[in-house]
Amino acid sequence: MTVKKERKLEALTLYESGYTFAEVGQKLKVHESTAYRYVQSVLDSQVRKTVQSAVIRRLMEETRLNSLMLAHWPNAMSGDIKASRIVLDCVSKRIALYGLNAPISHELQVENVNTNLDELRAAAISRMSDADLDSRIKKLSAELFKDE
Repeated sequence: MTVKKERKLEALTLYESGYTFAEVGQKLKVHESTAYRYVQSVLDSQVRKTVQSAVIRRLMEETRLNSLMLAHWPNAMSGDIKASRIVLDCVSKRIALYGLNAPISHELQVENVNTNLDELRAAAISRMSDADLDSRIKKLSAELFKDE
């Protein structure tokens, strides 16, 4: 290991121990910004290695799934139920591997609820008695605000 790498690792160790970048710099006899760059350099390297490792693992798993699926594909296409299940399982595993089964999120945004209630009141006035209208608005308000 080079001297510079050792100093960078020492900077990271000090920083992880609770030292500030200024304190790390003082201990290593470098400027605070240099201490920061040392720590960031090591962290960036670790992240890069982790990402590369994940990509390699994903490719290995994809290759295994492809091999297994291709081995059973002819039998599955000929109507073999067991082979069909294996192929479908491979497809499911690949979908999970690439995150294609992530749930779809829907955002609901209610803007200016009071205006909507006022519009409801105005539209309903022509068709309802005051007692019926007030009862209906209270019920709708309770439904709208029950989670608050």
